[in-house]
Amino acid sequence: MGWREDVELALRNLGGEADLSSIYGEISKIKNGNVGPNADAGVRRTLETFSSDSEVWTPGNPDLFKRVANGRWSLRPPQTPRVDAVMNEITKEDILAAIEKLRSGTPHNFGNSVRYDVLFEGQRFPPKAVIGFAAQRQMGRPLDPDEFSGGVGTKCFQILKAQGFEIVEKDKKVKTAQGSLAEQFEAILAEYGNARKKAFGGEHAINSKFLTAKSLLTSSEAVRRFPNIAVQYSTGQGNWAKVPWIAFLDKRETTSTQRGVYSLANSMPSIVTFISRTSASMGRT
Repeated sequence: MGWREDVELALRNLGGEADLSSIYGEISKIKNGNVGPNADAGVRRTLETFSSDSEVWTPGNPDLFKRVANGRWSLRPPQTPRVDAVMNEITKEDILAAIEKLRSGTPHNFGNSVRYDVLFEGQRFPPKAVIGFAAQRQMGRPLDPDEFSGGVGTKCFQILKAQGFEIVEKDKKVKTAQGSLAEQFEAILAEYGNARKKAFGGEHAINSKFLTAKSLLTSSEAVRRFPNIAVQYSTGQGNWAKVPWIAFLDKRETTSTQRGVYSLANSMPSIVTFISRTSASMGRT
């Protein structure tokens, strides 16, 4: 047998989970003491090569072992057909709901990600935790960490990418929300006039800048401190608006831009901010 088969057999003999010293000892028994001087290194290399918990694991390698704790490993339960089918049914809405659970601090059994994060609205989330929660609608409960694998090339990552979510390396530097927000407003002020000269459409690139600005505002600490605040924007309905807008709506006061407190920017190089209270039903501003 090779190292992979030896390690699998050793862990099965040890009840499926053991520390490294016990694994070394069990493999020595399996091989009748004929393990050679580099046996410890061979065991560690095998565990890491076949575990998505390790940085040396690569897509295409079976995901056989789980790092339970530092120096402690277990056999990873195989992904069942039921789990596989459930993961195939995960929708974008399921993933968005999962992210909200993570934002709100809902307890879960997933640890921090090792190499990659889901980047959404300026925040990072562990990919496996996102998919684990996203499966709850179909499964009736969140998936457990042992029930599926994460990492490049896995179904977990494939689902996230297929639904349009960005996965970034942990050491990738991401622009701060403040810097990106300034850039979005600068681009809007510079480009909106030209956008209005073309046919109206939600697919126009200027709308993506408004959407990014909305996302950055929504995820900013200043807005997140006030759960009653919702951010909305509009570039028009059917035709381009002469003056596009982004609104902060306090749900306790209004859910419509027809009344409330407005902060508007005109199309001049500088941003003009003003506050007005309006009541469309009473016909006054």
